Amino acid sequence: QHKVDTLSVVQTNPIDQTIESDWLGKVMLYAIDPAMNIKLPAPGMTRPRRPGELNPTEVLNQFIDLQSTLRDLLDKAVYLDWNQEKVMTMYGNWLKIRLGDALRMLVAHTERHMNQAMRIRAEMSTLTQTH
Repeated sequence: QHKVDTLSVVQTNPIDQTIESDWLGKVMLYAIDPAMNIKLPAPGMTRPRRPGELNPTEVLNQFIDLQSTLRDLLDKAVYLDWNQEKVMTMYGNWLKIRLGDALRMLVAHTERHMNQAMRIRAEMSTLTQTH
């Protein structure tokens, strides 16, 4: 968000852009691709909390807030060059990826969370039907 807010506008009319991923962007996107069934451990700083520590209402409200932020970022990002601008990763400023790859990763990560929520919903439905 900081990067999108601080970049100067490179065009005045939004245009469709083809995202040209480099090898790092491809690897990072592969790691969080919702279609992949490979479970990779989350890095220490992003480990999820245990289910008993979560309040469903707070989790849903936070998710909705994050989706609003993502929508705002995408609205602003259409004026930027997705292939030239780079953003730092959660691993620090020494590892940067292209803005387009970062945005694709945010969308893929959201899709993963939606898939998780749908699986939980199906499991809850099955549990209530059997009891």
